[in-house]
Amino acid sequence: MPHTVDAPPRIGIFDADVGAIGLSGIVVAVVIKVFWLPVLTGLLFATLYGRLKSGQHPAFLLDLAYWYVPAFASVGGRLPPGALRVFEQ
Repeated sequence: MPHTVDAPPRIGIFDADVGAIGLSGIVVAVVIKVFWLPVLTGLLFATLYGRLKSGQHPAFLLDLAYWYVPAFASVGGRLPPGALRVFEQ
């Protein structure tokens, strides 16, 4: 149960983005029918991302995606490239 109206979404006791990264290891383990390596890799990535995210704002994953995912792979290509900082009309 969220304690406030603007509480971030959670999966159990984890933030939703960290939990999704950890759960992706379990999904990969089920698909390829090998358990330990994907689960441990998912937990490792979730731990590393959780440490990277600590002290940042809740939309940190969206910022990472904006700056490091190419513009053609963004939502319909509607976002400008990350290097473009001044918008001319």
